[in-house]
Amino acid sequence: MTSISVSTSNQLDAIYSMMEDGQHSVKMERHSLLIWGITAAILILITDLLFNLNTIPVRWQLILSQTTFISIVLFIAGFWDLKLTRKVRQQRDESLSFIQLQLTKVWWFFIALIVLLNVGMNFFGGGYMFYGLTIALMGMAFYIHGLFSTQMLKWIGLMLIIIGLGSVALNLHFLVTKWLAAGVFGLGLPVLAFILDKPKTHSILLKRLALSVVWVVIVVFPAVIVYQQKLNFNAEGLTTRSIAEYKALTKEQAAQKQVIHLDAGTEIPLAVNVSGDIFEISQMGNTTVKLKNDFDVVVDNGKANGYFRVPGSHWRNRRSGLLLRVFKMEPAIEQKKGATVNLRIKMLLD
Repeated sequence: MTSISVSTSNQLDAIYSMMEDGQHSVKMERHSLLIWGITAAILILITDLLFNLNTIPVRWQLILSQTTFISIVLFIAGFWDLKLTRKVRQQRDESLSFIQLQLTKVWWFFIALIVLLNVGMNFFGGGYMFYGLTIALMGMAFYIHGLFSTQMLKWIGLMLIIIGLGSVALNLHFLVTKWLAAGVFGLGLPVLAFILDKPKTHSILLKRLALSVVWVVIVVFPAVIVYQQKLNFNAEGLTTRSIAEYKALTKEQAAQKQVIHLDAGTEIPLAVNVSGDIFEISQMGNTTVKLKNDFDVVVDNGKANGYFRVPGSHWRNRRSGLLLRVFKMEPAIEQKKGATVNLRIKMLLD
């Protein structure tokens, strides 16, 4: 009876050991994080340089070329990752579990979703949200993977979801979100690879919390630097002139970088261009708008460089400092007036 009891106990231990090994087999390999992180960061930083309206003027050809390039690069990264994963697992005398293979399909689903999201936003707008949503979707992928793994992937997934959705909710400048995404993938994933490679560093709750906070600080660092260097404009040392003084300058003097002050009540011609399936392109040159407050504009080489402010407030960039809201667009047909369109737009400082 004793020998039978010992044999049964050994069999149970073996079963428990196999179950534990099976659970531990669902994990993110270090090389996977390095490959996908570096690949994604490179795509984020170079794609717009290679594919833009200057290099490919026709929009649909631009989008097709960009999507094809991204898809090929991601396929190569995925193939390389799978090949190295199989090799590493064979060296450890392990196989890819069923759950691991299913999670790989989940990852490819999210990657395909991001590519399609990029295509849709290129055609229909909303590109300012792309990098934020990409980070959030990758966070969901990490969280799902973490549900079946002992690694701290759920924590990273939650951090990514918060960062991604937070950047959309805060309406961060597109350039900031771009470098935020580059930091998440180019710095965050390689750092995570080395963290996961040392299980003792994230074995308890407090360690995981501390590592998550440090990790977030690391990934947002590039975005903070970009904001400080490129978006947090400082006009100290620039000469401020009225519009009348600016008009009286010579061509060489007007080309210098300077601040032009516009008084409240100044009337500015407004050109409105409308196009679409209903209206043909039409330009209205007689419309004017009147400034409600004094206004400062930075001029460089004879042209406004995009920075402005209401005196007493901080400098803003026209790409992120203005919110344009269409509150009402109501086509109508009246017997006496004929066809009319009532459009009400409100422009706000962000």
